[in-house]
Amino acid sequence: PQPIVVFSGFPAGAPPQMAENNAPIILTGNQVGGVFTISPATSNIGSTTASPVDKASFDPAAVDLGSNFVTYTYSDPNGCMNSDTQEVIVNPVTNVDFTMQYTIGSAPFPFVPINALGEFELCGNVGLIKLVGNPAASSGLPPDTQFTSIPAYGGGPTAPISFDGTDYYIQTNGLVSDRYRILYTYKNAFNAITTKIRDIKIFASPVATINVLNSCINSAIDFTDGSVLPPTPFPTSISGWQWNFADGFFSNQQNPSHNYVGSGLYNVSLTVSTTQGCTNIGNEPIRVGDVPVVAYDWSAICNNDDTKFMDQTDPGSISVITNYMWDFGDGDILIGAAGDPVPPGTHGGRTTGTMSDPDHKYSSFGTYDTKLSVDTNDGCNNSLIQKVFILPFSTVTPLSTSAYNEDFELTDGGWVKESTMPSDTSWIWGVPTGSNITTAASGAKVWWTGKNGNTYFPNEKSVVNGPCFDLTQLDRPMVSLDYWADMENNVDGAVMQYSTDGGINWNIVGPPVGQVDRNEGINWFNGVTIPSNPGAQPLGSYGWTNKLGGWKNGRFNLDMIPAIDRDQVRLRVAFASNDGNPATNTYDGFAFDNVFVGNKKRNVLVEHFTNSSLAPTTSGDNYLDNRLADQFALRSVSDFSDLRYHISFPSPDDLNIENPTDPGARASYYNVSQAPSTIMDGKLDGVKFTGSFLDISNTEIDRRALVDPLFEIVLDTLPTNNSNTITARLSITATQPFSAPLIAQVVLVEKNVGGAKNVVRKHLFGADGATISTPWALGQNLVQSKADVTINVPISNGSQLILVGYVQDKNTKEIYQSKVINAPVKSGSVVVGLEDEPFDPIATQITMYPNPSNGEVNFGLPSNNMKGYTWRIADQRGVVMLEGDFDNDINGVVSVGVADLPNGVYHVIITGRNNSASYKKLVVMNRN
Repeated sequence: PQPIVVFSGFPAGAPPQMAENNAPIILTGNQVGGVFTISPATSNIGSTTASPVDKASFDPAAVDLGSNFVTYTYSDPNGCMNSDTQEVIVNPVTNVDFTMQYTIGSAPFPFVPINALGEFELCGNVGLIKLVGNPAASSGLPPDTQFTSIPAYGGGPTAPISFDGTDYYIQTNGLVSDRYRILYTYKNAFNAITTKIRDIKIFASPVATINVLNSCINSAIDFTDGSVLPPTPFPTSISGWQWNFADGFFSNQQNPSHNYVGSGLYNVSLTVSTTQGCTNIGNEPIRVGDVPVVAYDWSAICNNDDTKFMDQTDPGSISVITNYMWDFGDGDILIGAAGDPVPPGTHGGRTTGTMSDPDHKYSSFGTYDTKLSVDTNDGCNNSLIQKVFILPFSTVTPLSTSAYNEDFELTDGGWVKESTMPSDTSWIWGVPTGSNITTAASGAKVWWTGKNGNTYFPNEKSVVNGPCFDLTQLDRPMVSLDYWADMENNVDGAVMQYSTDGGINWNIVGPPVGQVDRNEGINWFNGVTIPSNPGAQPLGSYGWTNKLGGWKNGRFNLDMIPAIDRDQVRLRVAFASNDGNPATNTYDGFAFDNVFVGNKKRNVLVEHFTNSSLAPTTSGDNYLDNRLADQFALRSVSDFSDLRYHISFPSPDDLNIENPTDPGARASYYNVSQAPSTIMDGKLDGVKFTGSFLDISNTEIDRRALVDPLFEIVLDTLPTNNSNTITARLSITATQPFSAPLIAQVVLVEKNVGGAKNVVRKHLFGADGATISTPWALGQNLVQSKADVTINVPISNGSQLILVGYVQDKNTKEIYQSKVINAPVKSGSVVVGLEDEPFDPIATQITMYPNPSNGEVNFGLPSNNMKGYTWRIADQRGVVMLEGDFDNDINGVVSVGVADLPNGVYHVIITGRNNSASYKKLVVMNRN
């Protein structure tokens, strides 16, 4: 048989393939004594050797490209021969090389040069360098086709190479200066791989650094080169400098100086270059600062307290102040960084605050040369000396029980005149001797503008500074003064202003600046666009103007002063005029007298008639709730309190059922015919106050609270022996003579009953109050009290009770003063006396409406058989005014005319068949 002949060694494949640059391989037969041959004849194969079987070397570089056939032939000793032939394809390889191309700048991008040794030479920090293969890497087969970095020497560095999907790049930014080696591997379409290696020399790029030694425009700016070269194995040095000063000027010096014309920010650049041609650009935004324009203001605080200094320096368009030095002129000097606080204990504790705005306490009054020196962050400095006047103001602390009142009779009151700009001041204190202003509001002396021949100066800008006030003890602060305006209308004017920073900034006492409706306070400013602008108001020009022909009393609240700033408040009256007055008129200017600073004295009382079943009354209740919320949002107390009477008309009200008498009596007193009706301090004029709750605005409440009350009242209670009785005591003192009859009343009020606020529970001095007919002298006192009044009405929460006392003119119905206190904890009691006694169930079911009644009252009957039942209407004395029975009802209703009865509260007695009686109360309120 034929011998078995096979050989192995070719790579896998059918047929196997090799690249012409592959390393030689060994083919191994399975016999000994055979021979390897190859065709075509132009191909060569190594000699066959037995080791221990037949072997031959196959070198792809020694054969033809394409198909080659290797045959292994063997004959055995019997002369039998066999062979094995295998095809192998030898693929050609591709000659490859690569270059490097810059990517920064404008196309076409230049290529990196190659030196005589075939090495690339380029500078570091020139961005991405593109590796350009020849042929292109994109034409080779992945993943073998690629660029990689390998060490150029043992332990040498490698370069970071990135691939964006198409091209390869070396990142030179941050690449250390050294020799790098790049390997380009290319795999062609025949899977034949070729490589190319080149070295790269990365030269060191300099790092340009700009140093600026100064930044003030008052001298040349000195620049120094701080550029450095990173470590490099290739010797080099910085050899060139190019400065761009960003103002159109340049320099090639290493360390130049340059004068800038204007201050500002300049983006200076420096380009440095090395002997190897590597460059770098450094940019430095530099500051060229202005010399600061030093300015400061100061204010003398009262009571020999601190003098506040306020820096107003203009450091220029870009600079900021870094350091301050204050020389206060009394030997004390303060030095520190801007923004720092003054260290505790500085100058023995006499200097506090901050370095920019210190407070300094002078030990004595007088004139001091103070100096402020400032440094800026741009190295500029400047200083200013001013004369500071320390004035002997004193601080006044009005109390709620002791207000500030100054009538200027004995002294000028500590008020000091001053010119606010270079001009004369016409303010004088004394007896007015003008053409029109010839008397004081009281006494003989006033402050007035009469120094210029009994008139004022042209173009005058002057003030009279009042003392400092500590208003922290007042919770409802106000100011009032008597004034006389005698000026050219809407040309000259006077204004009252306040300051909380010692006189640095002044604000008007009055409505907010810019508010259109300025009808607030009492007799307050009547001018809104006064050209002379009294007090140098930054916005608006408000004040008093015109010829008023006599003394007026002006009043305004001081709520506009922030509560946190009320410990030191200065007041002043400022005056301003234009350049002349018409020759046809005489003008005395402005005078003021009797300045009052204290709490509002009047407690405003709002009486609100409501009905819980009507939506409009709910709106009125909510409106009053909101006005109360406004008050407490402004201050800790309210200018007003309110009483809410629940009345039964035009429909029943559950709270009225619990006590119809007192609400009905009050409604009858005011001729209230429907809910809601709202009355402030008993005033109903049909014009401004019509009974609508919308009439009771915050402005009107404030205006009313500014009016002095005719009486002062003190309300308290005395202990009783049980929880359902109460003793109230109202002490009344007249503040001026008075002769008309008064009504004194104390009302028990529950603050919240199922959501209803300030519900009137009971009149403790009777439904109509206690009438006082005694004439009053100034200071006369009377105490009105009612002992052990039974609380025969329901009380929901005995801890939610208050008492409201008031005195009221019985004829005009104006309430002169009111007072609210917390009531002791009390409980209601079962109604006795004239209320229902449930002996006859049918009698108790008879209803009576409307109540209060106008002209007619109706009895609603529960049964068609009312024989034997009668009714009587009796007055408070028990005298029966009307009576009858229920025999002639119409559809279960008996109507009774009450038009002839005087308005008031009546008892209705319903008698049953067994002579048992049921009692009701009827309020008659005929309106004719």
